[in-house]
Amino acid sequence: MAAASDPRTRKIKIKTGVVRRLACEEASYVTEARQQEARIERMQVVASGRQDENDECDIRKQQEVLQESHMMIPDCRRRLAAAHQDLQVALEGAVEDHPDLAQCQEFRDARSILDSINLEEDEEVDEEEGGSLVEDSVMMEEGMVRASDDFREL
Repeated sequence: MAAASDPRTRKIKIKTGVVRRLACEEASYVTEARQQEARIERMQVVASGRQDENDECDIRKQQEVLQESHMMIPDCRRRLAAAHQDLQVALEGAVEDHPDLAQCQEFRDARSILDSINLEEDEEVDEEEGGSLVEDSVMMEEGMVRASDDFREL
């Protein structure tokens, strides 16, 4: 077994932490985008009953914030993919050079993190989600316009 202060395991531990942090960061951006969409929807519902330029301005500003959140997701995904690959290469190299490392806790933790993050599947699902987030926003806006028109007719 390798000691916790072993420089070989230290590198693996650091790279594992980077992958874990980036995975959490990506999840937080996706969550933030969903929350922002809900906030915009609520603002549109409230604004549909009023004709206030400030409401429209606030909604546009929130939509800009939403766009920024959507732009951060692909960047974060790219960094996660690079860190994932870096950790995978480091693990493979460490095992080839020092087979005893495969038994240490840091190696098992790193392997667990790599196995829990399936980048190809995540990209397909997230692209669909990202697409649906945009489509949902457009559908919401169209639905809000129709709902406000219906409300005005009453």
